[in-house]
Amino acid sequence: MINLCAFYHKGAPRNPLAVKWSGRWHSLVYQGVSYTMSKAAASKPPGRPGQMTLEDGWAKLEATIHRLEDDVEHGMQRTFTSLDFANNYSVAFTLCTTLQNSTPELYNRYKQQLAKYCQEVVLVDIRKNHGEQLLECLYRRWEKYKLLGKILNCIFQYLDRFYTQRDRYTVNRAGADNPLPLKDLADSLFKVHVFDGIKDQVNGIILQFIRREREGEMVDRNMLKSAVEVFIVMGQNKLTLYETDFETIFLRDTAGYYKRLSQQWIATDSCPEYLTKCEDRIAQEMLRVDAYLHSTSGPKLNAVMNKELLAAHVTRLIEMENSGALALLHQNKSDDLARMYRMVSRLDDKDGVLPMCRYMKDHVIQIGLAAVAEQGKVQAADVAAFVDRLLEIQAKYTELVSKAFQKNQHFEQALKEAMAEFVNKQTDKNTTAQLIAVYVDEYLKEKAGQASEQEIDHRFDELLMLLHHYVERDLFQEFYRKQLAKRLLMGSTLNEDAEKSFVLKLKQKYGAAFTNRLEGMLTDHTMAGELQSDFNEHVQDPAHDIGGLGMEVLVLTQGYWPAYKFEDIGLPALMTNAMEKFKEFYCQRKKNRILTWIHTLGTASVNGKFSSRAAPVEIQVTTYQAVVLLLFNNGAALTRQQVCAETRLPPKEVDRLLTSLFAHKKYAVLKKSTEEDEIDEADTFTFNRELPVKTRHLKIPGATRLRDEEVAGVKKEVLQDRKYVIEAVIVRIMKARQRLTHAELVAEVIEQLKNFKPDNKMIKSRIEDLITRLYLKRDETNQNLYHYLA
Repeated sequence: MINLCAFYHKGAPRNPLAVKWSGRWHSLVYQGVSYTMSKAAASKPPGRPGQMTLEDGWAKLEATIHRLEDDVEHGMQRTFTSLDFANNYSVAFTLCTTLQNSTPELYNRYKQQLAKYCQEVVLVDIRKNHGEQLLECLYRRWEKYKLLGKILNCIFQYLDRFYTQRDRYTVNRAGADNPLPLKDLADSLFKVHVFDGIKDQVNGIILQFIRREREGEMVDRNMLKSAVEVFIVMGQNKLTLYETDFETIFLRDTAGYYKRLSQQWIATDSCPEYLTKCEDRIAQEMLRVDAYLHSTSGPKLNAVMNKELLAAHVTRLIEMENSGALALLHQNKSDDLARMYRMVSRLDDKDGVLPMCRYMKDHVIQIGLAAVAEQGKVQAADVAAFVDRLLEIQAKYTELVSKAFQKNQHFEQALKEAMAEFVNKQTDKNTTAQLIAVYVDEYLKEKAGQASEQEIDHRFDELLMLLHHYVERDLFQEFYRKQLAKRLLMGSTLNEDAEKSFVLKLKQKYGAAFTNRLEGMLTDHTMAGELQSDFNEHVQDPAHDIGGLGMEVLVLTQGYWPAYKFEDIGLPALMTNAMEKFKEFYCQRKKNRILTWIHTLGTASVNGKFSSRAAPVEIQVTTYQAVVLLLFNNGAALTRQQVCAETRLPPKEVDRLLTSLFAHKKYAVLKKSTEEDEIDEADTFTFNRELPVKTRHLKIPGATRLRDEEVAGVKKEVLQDRKYVIEAVIVRIMKARQRLTHAELVAEVIEQLKNFKPDNKMIKSRIEDLITRLYLKRDETNQNLYHYLA
């Protein structure tokens, strides 16, 4: 294909024009219309034009323009050779270069000719049509006009290049309008003489087509695109005309259309149905922008849709009784909730997202409080079910916020506040801290040995997320420490790696200070294995024999482990001898160490002979249970009072031990003289040889859960520790700031305390105590101002 504008002027005026091309057939193609020139015609170079007047030259050019106008009208079916182009280009070139001051006149005559064509041909033809035919005619006329302008620009290329482009930046024609480039000139003529007279009609027809398309009819989008494009081109590629004469009217019409439509929908549809229709309509309008509107109309059209379809009805939609936000939350309609979020997020947060957040928060609180209401009824065996319920609530709504609400920060905050509302709700019987600690204890003892590493890790993450909503995390820390001590001392944990993993996660979440004692306990437990191996070698020496008794000792570092109550218990001589041997061994290795024996969490294995099995049965019990069982070794029948005398334990503790050995039929190694559950002074106990035992090992459950007095002790210890922590924080703040008002100090203390939330009364009492101990002093003139005393 040859570019008909590719003419070049070569130096000498005697040969001003030559044509550069190749090939057999060459065509000018525009919008599917071809304009063909033969090689035979083009191979003959043009002769040198003679000297001519403006009138003669313009006569030739005018005839060519008329011929091209006629060709355009008839679909460009006639042949216009390259020689014709060359000759006419040569004429225009000659008029511009040889005749003095001829270019302005040539420019004006060209302008008048195009204006005449627009008035007498284009406008007349368009006005013969109405409605859809008028728009189609405008479409055809605009395409033909652009083709005509493209061809004429090639012929008058020299005029365009060396007159209009150059003189636009000169000042030698003072008072005259700068000439437009030929393309801009053609566009402006079409606007003035054609478009300005019909634009109102065109606007109405375009809007009519758009309405029909919205109602489901098929329309010619190419025609609409071309018609809309005219508004932009007529504005000389600026959007002012498009915005004022078309877009404003289009947006106003769109607003009215969807206002009427939304009122029909809201009167009959449910919330999901309404929002589905809105989503579809908005998507269609955005496709309409891509198809034939200017891209800048997209945000404006979006704003109109949001206002008429959503903002006008958002409150009613969210509050719909049977299908609004609350109903969808109750019905677990996550897809509908996701659609609701997508729609309301198009509005300002205060109008859409925040009201929806409030409904979600109230719903989660309601569900959570219902679960907590059952917390007061939780029995020992139901702890796992209760915590699982809390984890289920947490996982369900975390997933909802993540997927349906796309992790919107307002929904995330609302969920945190809702979880904190019911997780921190206390009952008289249990605290969330205690229940989570018990849950972790049961999980690590019963399930961690069978679960995969990924399952354990996921469950720990869920528990830490739940714990994070709990304010008094230091209370959980103390409960967990006591449960961990029991697991380690009684050897009931199934997965030591899981124990360490959970402590590590706590450390990453809450810092090293939070887990310092927990890590120390695990370290002691690990070091105990090495110490036990050395002790086993030590007792191989006959001089250190412990009478064939198997003995394992775990040395605890005071400060890491909970403070256990020491009870003076009467131990058998064999046990006492073994303890003395270990004490001698340990004190030789660790100078200046003092060992204090604590039997409350010890375990023992004793052999029992039952009539159901010929071989002895290994009975696994606590140390206290073992001491009690050994009293029945000679087959005697003992009362509670006799057991108390032999063991030197208080009656309440003896009752607990005896109950654990006779109450459960499966593990009833002792037999009570009466069938009542309560123990009476006259009741006697004997070894139950008739107990049906099917296995070689029998494990008697111990009282591993924290008893009521222990729970009260934990709370008391935590409250005491809080005093020290608050004092340390106050001193640290005052040392850095030197002087603070009471309100400022209280605010900073609350800000720095992450593991519990102290009340103002507690902080004030600690401040008073520090003043008494001369860490702080009050200002002499302002009693609310404190000074730090170095």
